[in-house]
Amino acid sequence: MTITVNEFQSLGASLLERVRRFHEEVEILDAGVVVARLVPEEQSQPAKPWHILRGAMGIHGDLTEPVMTEEEVEAGLAAEAKNVIGSHAS
Repeated sequence: MTITVNEFQSLGASLLERVRRFHEEVEILDAGVVVARLVPEEQSQPAKPWHILRGAMGIHGDLTEPVMTEEEVEAGLAAEAKNVIGSHAS
């Protein structure tokens, strides 16, 4: 993004937020010449790779409730056994 010095003076704080949030580089022009450049700070990698996922997930529902009923589990096991037996019979 390229802006003039006057635009920078009126949008300063919001531009800094844009650079921080979207990692966008901003060139500031004075009389058509680049006089400054706002660039995002290099972010160091978190100590543990899974820290990147912080805030990316949410919990919906009750984690203590089973995903499937006993009947659904039994029906699935029976269907799987039928598939296994059927594939060996051929």
